Amino acid sequence: MNRFDKILATFVDTTNKRAQKGILSIISAPEKGNVLYESGTICSTLSHYLDNMFIQEQGRSIVFKMSMSECNYFIFAHINNIKIALDLNNKNEAGEWNIVNLDTKYIVTKTMGSFFGYKIWAWLDRGKDICNE
Repeated sequence: MNRFDKILATFVDTTNKRAQKGILSIISAPEKGNVLYESGTICSTLSHYLDNMFIQEQGRSIVFKMSMSECNYFIFAHINNIKIALDLNNKNEAGEWNIVNLDTKYIVTKTMGSFFGYKIWAWLDRGKDICNE
């Protein structure tokens, strides 16, 4: 299991535990095996763990729906209808692709660990705007 697998497995496990405690609702679970991207890539890993997952907490929601966009961006989440994507054009100083608001190109964070370990929970738990400056 590589680092990205561990990050996403931990996120899914935490999400399931919160759902069991009634803290959040999983409206739809990921469609396992719905991998449309080259095996071993971050795109295939995200798709494997999250594609079509819909999470809701306190009126806030995140929908994970995978697609490629123009200019080499991989859309993987929608937060309040804002498309969140990996900028596959260049890796950053952390050796990862920036995670951006697709419309504004605002950098939400520079690592998957930060996005799935902190940013999503800041949005769901506290309503913190993570998609804009």
